[in-house]
Amino acid sequence: MMTRIPVLLMLCASLVAQGEDEKAPVQRLSGSTEKLPIAVLALEGKGISPNEVEILTERLRSALVRNGRYQVVERSQMEAVLEEQGFQQAGCTTNECLVQAGLILGVMQMVGGTVGRLGNSYAIDIRLFDVESTQIVKAVSRNYQGEIDQLLNIMPEIAEQLAGGGKDLSEPAETQPSQVLLTGEDLRMGINAIGEALTVAGQAVGKSFAVAGETMDSTAKTMKRFFTPRPKNPDIERGWRQGKLDAHDYQRKFTWLVAPFIPAIITATADINREGIIITSLLSGWLAKKTYAMLEGEPVLPSKLAEKIREESVIYQENYRRAWVKEVKTLRSKRGNTGCILGVTVGLLISSRLGNF
Repeated sequence: MMTRIPVLLMLCASLVAQGEDEKAPVQRLSGSTEKLPIAVLALEGKGISPNEVEILTERLRSALVRNGRYQVVERSQMEAVLEEQGFQQAGCTTNECLVQAGLILGVMQMVGGTVGRLGNSYAIDIRLFDVESTQIVKAVSRNYQGEIDQLLNIMPEIAEQLAGGGKDLSEPAETQPSQVLLTGEDLRMGINAIGEALTVAGQAVGKSFAVAGETMDSTAKTMKRFFTPRPKNPDIERGWRQGKLDAHDYQRKFTWLVAPFIPAIITATADINREGIIITSLLSGWLAKKTYAMLEGEPVLPSKLAEKIREESVIYQENYRRAWVKEVKTLRSKRGNTGCILGVTVGLLISSRLGNF
């Protein structure tokens, strides 16, 4: 009789399983499908060749991409941006250096670390760093003894640890129903099992409500932290203000003379009717402004000013640089507009004196 499976016991088992599974939806409330933008800097190698370090870094980057939680900046794109800003990846393992790289790349988190060799053992230390809060989100350290090519299998494991664990790929085994014959003993056992199952189910539901309450409390605390204004870093305002002030002292050569010179010459020498002179003066002013902008080029912070702020914090330097570039562009635009208006006015006056207007 014990070899037969009572139908009521199957019902009890399903009730217990449903009670236990009440936790799953609550635990997934804190999940998010939004991908975090991150970048992976080249790892620092100690005792291993640069080629080996590059291969291990690329394996870590690929594993983070496959994880699906992050939007990882491509290596070529990252290197192009950092090279354009004059940033050196080599030896960038400090917190301050990672913050600076993250600000340049415009990502929320950075990954960096070291891979070292001591005898026949390898030590791997990887950190996940939050750019905005300048805090370490997670640090993973692994020791391995053996051949270095086995580190290729360890890098994906480290990526999973940084991301907070891998996915649960297990699936419940399927059961096939079978035909059974019920006896009085089967019914008695089934009734007792139903009572026990209801007790377990009630306990599971109670635990689920408790977990739900804890989750809601945690969510409320998170929302409170999110909407509570963070104290502003004084280096942000200080760097921005000083950058704008220094931009006014920035003087280039007399390229701004192109702005009034071109429209004045073209307008004064145009031998056409009044409407044509007006159109010509406007077009020449537009051409002068474009020429002036091309001669000036993109503003680049002079080495003298860069040396001036070298001892300041990374936040101060970044805001100083942005404020200086923005203010220089504004001053150039105002200078170009003023020069063009002046040139057009002078050209019209000369043309009027010559009898062309």
